[in-house]
Amino acid sequence: MDNREIRSRLLERAVGPVNEKMLDYMIANFNEVTFMSAEKLCYAMGCTEEELREFWTGFGVGSLLELMTLLRQAVYGEGIPADEDREHKLRSITDMVMRYELDNITDYVSALDPALLDRLARDMTAATEVYILGVRSTAPMAVYAAHILSAAGIRTRKLDVAENYVDGVVNMDRGGLVLALDFTRYHKGTLVLLNLLRKKGFNIVAITDNPDAPVAKVAQYSICVPRRSYDYTDSFVTTTMLLNTLAVYVGLHDKPALIGRLREYDETTQSLEFFF
Repeated sequence: MDNREIRSRLLERAVGPVNEKMLDYMIANFNEVTFMSAEKLCYAMGCTEEELREFWTGFGVGSLLELMTLLRQAVYGEGIPADEDREHKLRSITDMVMRYELDNITDYVSALDPALLDRLARDMTAATEVYILGVRSTAPMAVYAAHILSAAGIRTRKLDVAENYVDGVVNMDRGGLVLALDFTRYHKGTLVLLNLLRKKGFNIVAITDNPDAPVAKVAQYSICVPRRSYDYTDSFVTTTMLLNTLAVYVGLHDKPALIGRLREYDETTQSLEFFF
């Protein structure tokens, strides 16, 4: 994706003066700003709401939503030529996705904090139960977390704010640990439930993509994983790496117990004829 070409396309649409510093920020951070509210975007760019309104007025649009549509039109027109055949187009997209994921993996590994992962492993092992919270695009990661941590010997239960969770909250053990997964865009329902659980005295740990994320401010501590991806898509690679690391680390602390659980799992699934 050529930012200079995107910049040129947008400036061609300008009908008045445009703050080029703000323009460069939006292009460089396209995958983040397209989902930001006006308040969050102003904070990120260090501008006032009036300056933001003047900015989109310079492009002849009447709202932030229309500005984001204009930005997407410019970005989508760049990077993958429209006249490419299907095979070349798919290879181009695959290459783009790969670059996002390689950057995520590189940043994740370079920023790895073994002491923090060890702390989380110890906290999960010491807890009577680990309550895993994740909704919408994060829900698949919550399901996987419950599965893989359970395989490692951690007693888990998934919470779902999309349903009536009151009965589940009432029956939660105070000796349990709440593991909250929440990424951009941050879900309000997750924060509401976490604030309730914090008032009840639960220990909360967050896995998120930003140290300033709402869940990080509620949690006792948080672990950040990079999840950059193309506009409306989501990346699960680094979150999966984190969960797999924890599962292997916890499991290897008691190898005989791990082997016994895996054997029992295999015996049970075979007797029930779960798999071919």
